Amino acid sequence: MEYTPATGRIRVEPLGRGAWRLCDRAQEDAGLALLAYVEYTYEGDYEAIWVAAGTAASRHPTLDAVIGTAMASLRPAAESRRTKPIPIAHRSPFAAR
Repeated sequence: MEYTPATGRIRVEPLGRGAWRLCDRAQEDAGLALLAYVEYTYEGDYEAIWVAAGTAASRHPTLDAVIGTAMASLRPAAESRRTKPIPIAHRSPFAAR
């Protein structure tokens, strides 16, 4: 069974019956492009072994759910709004005399 949905940035490569490799189209290097290995289990769900994210294996009800998780992992991280602290004005303890 070949599964080729319109996934945008994610490339779904069939490896065999019930197995796929998810890759990032934006990466030129094959090693950096590999996101996950996905396998259809006998229980009827999809198990993803995440290579790029470094997270544990996860199970999903559909292959589309796995692809959605992969796409979410590619979103840029939220930009930090942290700023340098505002200095607190103070006097020397000996200035009060």
